Amino acid sequence: MQSLVFTSTNLRQLSQLNALASMRRIDNLTVNAEGNPITKLSVWRPYVVFRLAHFSLKHINGSEVVFTPGIFFWGGEFPPNLQSPPNGW
Repeated sequence: MQSLVFTSTNLRQLSQLNALASMRRIDNLTVNAEGNPITKLSVWRPYVVFRLAHFSLKHINGSEVVFTPGIFFWGGEFPPNLQSPPNGW
């Protein structure tokens, strides 16, 4: 199992997460809120799932990522600001 934990690494932009796609394997990703402003963006988790879809991530910040064709969930439910999957997902 390959796990990555980012603590106070000053992640600020979604584009900074793109480099993770070149890794061989990631099962679990943790980005701590302290020192990583990106966690304030509501779209950072969906972006990670999209960008790293080839890894079939199991957990993001301790919440399970569940893949269903065309849909994904973390923590078993949609984020509070979404009542259904966004168009095209």
